[in-house]
Amino acid sequence: MALLGVAGIGTVYAKPSYKGANGGAFEEFKDMCENGHIACASCCIKMRNKCASCSWPIGYNRCRALEKVLESIRVSCRNMQHGCTESLNYSKKLDHEKTCKYAPCSCPHPDCNYVGLPKSLYTHFAAQHSRSSTQFRFNYGFPISLDNSQTHVFLQEKTESILFILNRSFEPLGSFVNVMCIAPTSFKREFSYELTAKDGFSSIKLKTIAESTPQWITQPPVKKCVLVPNDFITSAGQLKLEVTIWKERESPISSSRCSSLLQTPK
Repeated sequence: MALLGVAGIGTVYAKPSYKGANGGAFEEFKDMCENGHIACASCCIKMRNKCASCSWPIGYNRCRALEKVLESIRVSCRNMQHGCTESLNYSKKLDHEKTCKYAPCSCPHPDCNYVGLPKSLYTHFAAQHSRSSTQFRFNYGFPISLDNSQTHVFLQEKTESILFILNRSFEPLGSFVNVMCIAPTSFKREFSYELTAKDGFSSIKLKTIAESTPQWITQPPVKKCVLVPNDFITSAGQLKLEVTIWKERESPISSSRCSSLLQTPK
């Protein structure tokens, strides 16, 4: 809890808020006791609606003066160093940053701290880490073999400077597998993909849309993934997959459709 001094308003106990202008802008700062002391909503709860300065009840009156002060403040986007020149009302900062086209991405390679825009990230990755990746082309299938304990494969698209990751986690019954795109969450392109695992005459297949993430960390896939049973692991301990990633305009499926199919001989 921070203590703020605002001339003509009184003592302010406030936890900074970045809520949007719509749907309760600056709701954190609405609470004021009758003596003019102000606290944010979360602090009021912690203090059990008892003012920390004078012990009067607090949490029932808004401080519109402070709200006006905050609404008049203009701040820069946090992506300014990456090229964003927007000057924003304080209340609109978070909403803008969620969709800012200058949002950077982090290099997914372990122990690398590089951060940059998607195309710069691809250039960096190609120069520094290409030996640890598999290169492919959109719309063409390619094989992937994962060793017994391997959790991921970096995928470099050759023509459009886009990075993907095939992500794998282990469960008692098998492996959860999916593909993710390294891009800002505001990235407007959608890439569908197909994963196929085969075991003799049986196969399991996933068709869906690759989710975008600006910062990948090794963790189990939580959605849009397929469980490949342990029976599909070869005698050499490898999981063999066939992967195809399509350009968005040539995608055979829409973003509203995903499927996982287990096929066995009839």
